[in-house]
Amino acid sequence: MTTPRKRVLSGMQPSGLLHLGNYLGALENWKGLQNEFECYFFVADWHALSTNYADTGRVREFVHELLIDWLAAGIDPAKATVFVQSRIPEHAVLHLLFSMIIPVAWLERNPTYKEKREEMKEKRKEKRQEMKEKRKEKIEEMKEKRKEKREEFKEKKEEAKEKKAS
Repeated sequence: MTTPRKRVLSGMQPSGLLHLGNYLGALENWKGLQNEFECYFFVADWHALSTNYADTGRVREFVHELLIDWLAAGIDPAKATVFVQSRIPEHAVLHLLFSMIIPVAWLERNPTYKEKREEMKEKRKEKRQEMKEKRKEKIEEMKEKRKEKREEFKEKKEEAKEKKAS
C-alpha cells in the first residue's frame, strides 16, 4: 500500500505582470514541489480585488498572462492542479465558513494577514494624501477663479460707473 502524497496549496495574485521576484521567489519553488507533492496552484483573482480595488480593470488580463507565465516557467498541469480562484464557487463558501469559525486573534497572528493589513493601511494613507493634494489643487483653482471673477466684476462696475458718468 502506498502512502498518499502530502498536499500543497499555493496561490499568486494577478496584480500585474510577473517579475523576477515572482519567478525566483515562488515559481522556481513550485516547479520542484510539483514533483514531490500533490500540488494545487491557483490564481488568486478574488484576493487581487482586495488589494487592487482602486483599479480592477486589468485583473482578467493579468489572470491570463499569469497562467501563460506559469506554463512557460515549467508549471505542468499534468503534475499539478492549476485553477483560477473565482472559477471555483466552493472557494467562496469555504471562506465564509472559515470566517465564521476562525477567531480574529488567530488571523492577526498570520504573517500574510499582518503584511496585507499594513499594505492596505499604507494604500489608504497614500489615497488620503492624494485626496488631500487634489483638494488643495481644487481650492487653489477656486481661489484663482474667484480672483478672476472679482476682477471681472470690478471692471464691469467701473464700466457701469463710466457709462453713468457720461
